[in-house]
Amino acid sequence: MRYEYNLETGEMVELEDLPASPLEPKPEITSISMRQCRLALLQENQLDDVEALITTREQHIWWDYSIQVEKYNPLVQEIANALNWTPEYLTQLFELASTL
Repeated sequence: MRYEYNLETGEMVELEDLPASPLEPKPEITSISMRQCRLALLQENQLDDVEALITTREQHIWWDYSIQVEKYNPLVQEIANALNWTPEYLTQLFELASTL
């Protein structure tokens, strides 16, 4: 509920909350948990392809021990480029992952 001051009567009037506008853009999802990431990749049949690209010790440490996956992390971008993912597909993956 929200309140508005009525200038004519000098009273506070209780008003119903307005529904969210369908035209408002939804916020971009830029961070997901590693669990959500792996589940989304598994669901999209991309997990094996991604894991095949994790080759260096530094990448393995990141993949095995990270808690969060950031969309704009250079390694995420490198993987997306190597697999020819469009920016739109990466966004869809993050949106899917956020629901898991």
